[in-house]
Amino acid sequence: MEQETLLQAPAEARIVELDDAGGSVSFRHGDIAIVGEEGVIQRIPIIEIAGMVARRPGMSWSGSALAALSERGAGIVVCDANYGSRMLSWPMSGRRWPSRIRAQMALDGPFGRYLLRCLAKARDDQREMVVAAMGRANALKALRKSGKLTVGASRVSRNRKRDDIEDKIRRQYWSWLAGRSFRRNPSKADGNAVINFARTMLRIEATRAVHKAALHPSIGLGGTQRKGGLVDDLMLPYLPVADLAAALLIATGQHRMDETARVAITRLFTAPLRGQRGLMQIRTGLEELAKSLAHCFETGEARLDINLPVIQDPSAIYDRMFGGGDNA
Repeated sequence: MEQETLLQAPAEARIVELDDAGGSVSFRHGDIAIVGEEGVIQRIPIIEIAGMVARRPGMSWSGSALAALSERGAGIVVCDANYGSRMLSWPMSGRRWPSRIRAQMALDGPFGRYLLRCLAKARDDQREMVVAAMGRANALKALRKSGKLTVGASRVSRNRKRDDIEDKIRRQYWSWLAGRSFRRNPSKADGNAVINFARTMLRIEATRAVHKAALHPSIGLGGTQRKGGLVDDLMLPYLPVADLAAALLIATGQHRMDETARVAITRLFTAPLRGQRGLMQIRTGLEELAKSLAHCFETGEARLDINLPVIQDPSAIYDRMFGGGDNA
């Protein structure tokens, strides 16, 4: 099959949010036009769009706009009223996608689960760093130590114990990040909407990375039990820093989504952060990780390129979200 050519957007391309009721999206003369009740609201060159987040209940899309966005590899995430992800579009244009997807579909089950454990381990390490940076050093270690498995425990007992520890971490996690009184409830419109938006932005960046790596978003590493497929798998190592960004906004009184929160969270993904190998961006980190996964599928070698931010001072992340700071 002849390979298609993907016209990549530049690295600085942005995620466009559609947040008002009604309207339509069309494409003409190289621009995406966003139209409201009073006419054209905005025209954006297609080359500047990395993805779109839609929360408009009555939004309509022209076929030419969808085709143009697909050609650029720009995914679309449709959200509910509280910024929770509800639908994900996947562009089909791209280089090498038939051969890589065949390799992805042929992935050996144990090997796929091993790769998933590597991503989960990176998430756990990053989560521990984030919790420590928020003043709860060793809190996660203490919880895990309390659930230490006994020698000779059965596989069922081990899985049950592991699930119990994860439940305890989930219950404590947001009180450590956003304060003792905060409760995580995705359907609430308080600070939870800020968290939902940060995770939705991470999801569309992960979708973009999966597409650039010519992989399929629905074929995950852990089998059919994971609803989000490869996109959710790819998000795992970077979830803690997205959560931290939302928690920092909540801690400074940002309990609802507005333009300030949108700009700050969106900037997080392209801001230069201090990483494990020098300065890095979350966007490029996701792209490198997706490419390394593709290499794993094609070669059978477990060589994941996971480059994560080094989180020591939360204020450095906060400064980056607002366009300041020398390093994070």
